[in-house]
Amino acid sequence: MTGLVRFGDPAQVLAARLERRVQAQGGVPVTDPVGWLLGRGLPQRPGCGDWACDEGVLVTNGMPCEACGHNQQAKRALRRSVAAAVTDELPGADDVVRQHVVQARLREFAELQAVEDLLRREQADAQRELLGVLDARQRVADEAEDRAFRAAELAMQAVPCRDCGRPQAAGLCAGCRRERNRVAFAARAGETVAVARGEDTLAVLAELTEQEIADLRAEGERDPAVIRQDLASYGEPFARRVYGDLAIDQLRREQAGTTRMVLHSWRQA
Repeated sequence: MTGLVRFGDPAQVLAARLERRVQAQGGVPVTDPVGWLLGRGLPQRPGCGDWACDEGVLVTNGMPCEACGHNQQAKRALRRSVAAAVTDELPGADDVVRQHVVQARLREFAELQAVEDLLRREQADAQRELLGVLDARQRVADEAEDRAFRAAELAMQAVPCRDCGRPQAAGLCAGCRRERNRVAFAARAGETVAVARGEDTLAVLAELTEQEIADLRAEGERDPAVIRQDLASYGEPFARRVYGDLAIDQLRREQAGTTRMVLHSWRQA
């Protein structure tokens, strides 16, 4: 009750429920308090399908249950409809007879409704059980798939480098991957003397893929010596296209500063 009640004192809400249950007995005394509490006094009595309903009142906020109100309206409409039908079928019958027939038909309808409600609840329970089984199976399948994926990942990571034999390299370590990129680049770019012969290295650049260019640029960021090597081997236009103007300008400034320092030291000597 404490977890459900969001208004007032849960103890008072429970006391009000027990008082309603005692009054509903019409003065019949409670001879077995424990049995009465367990069987009639304490159990929640939803008047509809709402889990928070207790005899037409929502235990969560103390407001009247709208679903119960709709049910009451439907029952009154059904009673009026049955009474009108009985009046048409038995025009000469007195009120007692018509009332008896109306009550009998309402009981029949209530019994049928109870059977339908029971079937719906059983179907809903079966559906929930089936969904629970399917969810459990899906969780087991997902966990098995995750375990298989992790095992495959670990197995792949455990493969040594094919080039240098370094363990736990997923087949190719980072250093050998960079070296392969360098070799592939050199093969596509041709001999380094191409620049000395005046050949157009920008045509070679056009043949490189975006990934190859990205790998070269990343390698140059990690090691400026790579930029200096390509600058000397393939020329400044090529280097600027691959590594960018900022990197080449910075390299040129560093080279100029080094040259000035060497000349100054030579002059002092």
